[in-house]
Amino acid sequence: MILEKVLIADDTPLVRQMLGSYVKALGYTDVLTASDGKAAVTLYKSRDIDITFLDIDMPKLNGIEALKQIKEHNKGAYVVIVSGESTLENIELSIASGANGFITKPFNSQKIIEVIKNYEKQNTKTQHKQQARQAVFSEKVDLRAAQKPKVSKEKVKNNV
Repeated sequence: MILEKVLIADDTPLVRQMLGSYVKALGYTDVLTASDGKAAVTLYKSRDIDITFLDIDMPKLNGIEALKQIKEHNKGAYVVIVSGESTLENIELSIASGANGFITKPFNSQKIIEVIKNYEKQNTKTQHKQQARQAVFSEKVDLRAAQKPKVSKEKVKNNV
């Protein structure tokens, strides 16, 4: 599974650059960035984003509020909070608001790889569930078609 679009929102250019480099090194070249929460939400809503990394402390709209708006737009959005302040309060608030993960700054490439693999596993499970539902639906449709009474040519001739 290759990610199509990754969104990185952080008010620190160096963090956006480093996180973007890690993601690109994994082969994901379509990386979008935002320097504030409001721009992140706007980008998310206008693009088909696969995974979003949000800093908590950003101007215009903090990461938690941006997370809530993104989840309101798409409950299935995969969003990871990135923060220099890994207090229990920040972690609990992030998870309670719908975050799929929490990364503490400074982060390393191994943590980014772990987050992306978790996304891919979750996404693969979702795809398998959708395929299974589709297969069940198709079987039901086939069974219904098989159960329809067939009118023989003889009956049609006799009734005409």
